[in-house]
Amino acid sequence: MAKVYGGRWKVIRPIGRGGQSEVFEVADQSGCLSGSFALKRILNPERHDRFRHEIEAVKRLDHPNVVKLIDHSALDAPAHEGEKQFLVMPLASGGDLSERVEAYEGSLDSTLIIAKQVCAALKAAHSSQIIHRDIKPQNILFADSGNKVIVSDFGICLIRENPRITATSEVVGPWRFMAPEAEGGGAIDVKPAADIYSLGKLIYYIVSGGVVVPRERLHDEKYVSILQQGERSTMLLALLEKMICSEESRFSDVDVVLNRLIAIERWEQEAKLVALTSGARTALDRLNQIELRNKATDDRNAQIVASEAAQIETTRTLFLPWLTAESEKAAGMITQAGMIDAVVTEIGNVKPIVLNWQKISRCDVLGGVVLKASRRRHGSIEAELRVVLTRPLNVTVRIGSAPTPLKPQEPSFLVIPTMSLGHRITLGGLSTRDVFLNKAETGNKVPRLSASPYGDRTTLHSQFLASDWPAAATTIREMLGEAIEILLDYLQKEGYGIGS
Repeated sequence: MAKVYGGRWKVIRPIGRGGQSEVFEVADQSGCLSGSFALKRILNPERHDRFRHEIEAVKRLDHPNVVKLIDHSALDAPAHEGEKQFLVMPLASGGDLSERVEAYEGSLDSTLIIAKQVCAALKAAHSSQIIHRDIKPQNILFADSGNKVIVSDFGICLIRENPRITATSEVVGPWRFMAPEAEGGGAIDVKPAADIYSLGKLIYYIVSGGVVVPRERLHDEKYVSILQQGERSTMLLALLEKMICSEESRFSDVDVVLNRLIAIERWEQEAKLVALTSGARTALDRLNQIELRNKATDDRNAQIVASEAAQIETTRTLFLPWLTAESEKAAGMITQAGMIDAVVTEIGNVKPIVLNWQKISRCDVLGGVVLKASRRRHGSIEAELRVVLTRPLNVTVRIGSAPTPLKPQEPSFLVIPTMSLGHRITLGGLSTRDVFLNKAETGNKVPRLSASPYGDRTTLHSQFLASDWPAAATTIREMLGEAIEILLDYLQKEGYGIGS
């Protein structure tokens, strides 16, 4: 015997089943309404609050592209009575978008027809303080065999003034269409921009015939080629760039998206009213495509630079306190007998160090310490340990007007000790106080001090990658010890015959 819900809705056949609900085709055996309808039954009785939430959202919205509510179970039904939690909607006999998306492949006009309707539904929802949070092909229904679209399933929507109904650790929405800020359950109180991101993914899904474009891959040749079919395709690509992107760069108002879709739809008609020949329009399209590619490269370069800058800052904030602590421990040992003074101070902004090595020409100084030591009766001498960063300069180089794509690189750091002497000495024919230190290696005939850096095989330094810290601390500590040895040797010999 067929199941009957609410004493009225008789099950004809099952339509589909998801993680939270199942849907049946039903008929009204009370005789009030003729035809078939869709009944959605909640599977998990503990999601009763979510059920009430969906009913409230759909009741608020009266829009031709939003699913209608015909009937529902009593909202005060006990949560454990799961089969009593249901809602009845018109039957979308045309199926959902995932079932017919292949028919839209390459058809910009058809894509715009669907996209404008989804956009209009979201505009109505956002105006009512409702964020859908679950825009995906399975929730875009067709009323019949035509192109009339219905946005359904408001079960995990966010009603701005209502209490949260999802746990803070719970991921909501389809991960392949989900906005980055909502991934991992990190942002439950999302903004309308989250729906705009999902809509952008959905639009590409339609025009591509069912391809889900990965985040930040829109301009990959594999994905962008379908959007290089003329002026309107280029305009759509420019729109998707402002939808499938980070929240700070994304359109925040769905009405802006709707207006852009309408402008794309009307482009050819309005272009005929402007003094542009077909050749001029072609040239304009090519120019727009070039600028879009350049902008995409600039955006990717900016992301690479920002990522490297974050790694650099993290390493810097971890390394400098360690360096200060190590230097202070050394100063404590030097002053222990009371015959030598030693003090450690931190240094901030220092001009870049020019090395002119084969692979490293210049180092930007991120910070460091000065270990100043002196014999109490014989003046003072100062040794300065500088921490410098070496990496390929993240500068966007242009040949003509086109930017060169950067390649992500892990930041590399150099720790270089130098000394500022208590008196001037002559090294290589140059009188100076500021000197570089050289390694004490077997067979090395290079003096321990030099006015300029000899090279990476000779100059005392230590190099490490961001991922090497803190493992690199052992090597750097050994190098620091060698630098302090040169300092004390200078103090002992008062600058004469140092290192001999």
